[in-house]
Formats: sequence, structure tokens, C-alpha cells
Amino acid sequence: MLKSSPAKARKIIEGVHEFLHQEVWPREQELLTGDTDETIHLLALLREKIKAANLWALHLPDMYGGLSLPARDFARVCEELGRSPLGHHIFNCQDHVLLTMAVIMDKGTYEQKERYLRPLVRGEIGCGTGLTDQTLFTPAEELPRWQPGVNSESLHLSGTQRLVSASSAMDFFTLAAAPAEGGQPGLFIVPADCNGLSLEPEPLTATTPYSSQVHFCARLDNCELSTGLALGDDGDALALLEKHLIPVRIFSCMRWIGICERTLSIATRRIAKRRQPAAGAGAIALRDETWLADLRAEINAGRLLVLTTAHKIDKEGPEPARDDSALCLFHIAGILRRLFDRVNRMFSSQDILAEPVLAHWMYRERNAGIYEIPGEFLRQQVAANLLLRFKIK
Repeated sequence: MLKSSPAKARKIIEGVHEFLHQEVWPREQELLTGDTDETIHLLALLREKIKAANLWALHLPDMYGGLSLPARDFARVCEELGRSPLGHHIFNCQDHVLLTMAVIMDKGTYEQKERYLRPLVRGEIGCGTGLTDQTLFTPAEELPRWQPGVNSESLHLSGTQRLVSASSAMDFFTLAAAPAEGGQPGLFIVPADCNGLSLEPEPLTATTPYSSQVHFCARLDNCELSTGLALGDDGDALALLEKHLIPVRIFSCMRWIGICERTLSIATRRIAKRRQPAAGAGAIALRDETWLADLRAEINAGRLLVLTTAHKIDKEGPEPARDDSALCLFHIAGILRRLFDRVNRMFSSQDILAEPVLAHWMYRERNAGIYEIPGEFLRQQVAANLLLRFKIK
């Protein structure tokens, strides 16, 4: 169990808040709409400043240069970072990066850690992943297939896989693949320059190298891999994946809470400005703005749910918090979806485009459907487990 230090956590969160407000927020419009080369250069400079401020790799253990923050404290950092579309990318802790780091740290070989994990931790290379909650519920026959190569040191991958990344400059990705002759899936590291691999960006999300989510379709045509790129033991792939997805769900939810906070703040400010009475006209007249109060209550309650689950992970480990994390994921996704839908009805396209941050979330992430990912299968999982408690023996 990782112990939280309130003073340490408060200092880190204040440092992250100050950095975002001083270094990132004033440059958001430039970074979200600027020239690609200049953007990449500026992002690199910001990352160096983060490292100099000792705010890099907050969730990682000391041996990787991190500060070993427990889940509850790092979740609060994720909320702060989530208030900017650039926050998680600049701090190198997007959802897919956290999951990739955790899986390789847990089951990677020494060579895999040196070749992929340490450069990823330092921010020198980028990654993607085909490992999501949906992978847990995908039938083996619908996953990419692998089969032994011509010798014992190689294997071949075939099929298609949707990937989540944050950059078109992706150096490798992870995925689950099932044996061609049947059996339990395995996890693999796939270099982006693998022969027989083509990556096709999805137009709605593949926009810039700083987007918080970029989706690709990976087409694998008999890609040859070294057997040294297999992760973990045969047959434990899904258990390994779920173990690390549980805390990542919490961090995803707190990022969404951060998006909710910034979006609600923008919406409230614009509504108040629109409703501002003339001098001497009295108080602002409320029309149909009670939804602001409803969403304020939902966000506050959702944050408490997520932080309670994070505390459970710190105290008992990931497995006891499996259903709790699933509840958090589809519940917070629902809050964010309702907020975006309300904003979409309340404001014109011109109003939304006048707010670059809001436009980014509305037209890239919301329209790409990333908040729909939790889906019905997580609800079914939780409902089934609730019913099992009353199973007649």
C-alpha cells in the first residue's frame, strides 16, 4: 500500500496548477492552432521546464525518476491536467501511455524495459495501444492473429486493430492477439516500422501532434516480430490487462472531471455575459439555467466517487476495485456527455469556435465518440456481479 503525504501531494498539485496557468493556458490557442514544427519545439521546451520543476513522471517509482504518488493523489493531479487539452500530453501521462508503462514495467523483460520503457518515461519516444476495456470483452476470433514464424525466434501477426495514441510520431504500440490455432490471447509490442504494417489515421482525431487522443487503424499483413516482443506469460494477457486498466480508468475519469470543470466554467461565463443586465436593471434573470446547478452537483458527486475508488486501490489493490472503477468510468463519461450535449444545444458553432479549448473538445474528442467507449458491456459486468451476490445456492 502506497501512503499518501497530504503536504507532499498539496505541494505537487499546487505546482502543477501554477505551471499550467503560467506556461500552458496562455499558449493554448497558439498550440492548438499553430504551425506544427513550432508547436513541437514549444512542447519540447515545456517538457524540459516540467522536468526542471521536478514535476515529471509523478506516478512512477523512484527507480524510473518518479515521485511514487499513490493513486488518490495522482488522480487529483489528473483532474488538474485535464483542464487543458494539452495537460496530459505535456506531462507525458496520457491514458495510453500510463497503461503501456504499467504493463511493460510489470511484465517486460530487461531488454524491453531498456528499449521501450525507459525512453518512453523520458519522453524521447511515443507509443500507442490497442489495449482498452473493449479488449476484455472482444471474442478471441475477432482479435488479430499470431502464428509461429519459420524459426523459434520469430512470429507473424495478421489482422486489423484500432489504436489510441497522442501523436502520428508513434514509435511502437501494444496489442492483444490470439493464436491462429486457438488458445488464450497474448500481449505484444509492435514497432511502428514493422514490415507489413500500415497505419491509417482516422480523420476526425488525427489532427496535430499534440491531440490528447488520436485514433489509428493498424493493418497487419503477416508482420514478422521477434518472440522477444511478447509481453508476459502465455494465457495471462487479459488478467494482466485488466489489472492495469483498473487504475487507468480512475485517471481517465479524473481527466474527464477536469474537462467538465473547464467546460462548465466557460459555459457559465458566456451565459452570465449574455444575461448581464443593463445598468440599474437589477439581478440577472434566470431562464432555463438550472441545468448548471444539476451538473455542478453531478460533477462534485462524481469526483467523490472516483477519489473514493482511488483510495480503495491504494489500500486494497486494483482487483477489489474492479467494479468500482467500472462504475466510475461509465458514470463520469455520462456526466461529460450530458454537459457537452447541453453546451451543443445552448451555443452556436460560432460561439464554440470562439473558445479554442471548447472547440477542440467538442469537435475532436466528443465527435470522435471517445466518451462512449465505456459502453454497455461495463454496465452489464457490474450488474451481473451485483446479481451474483443474491445467487440462490
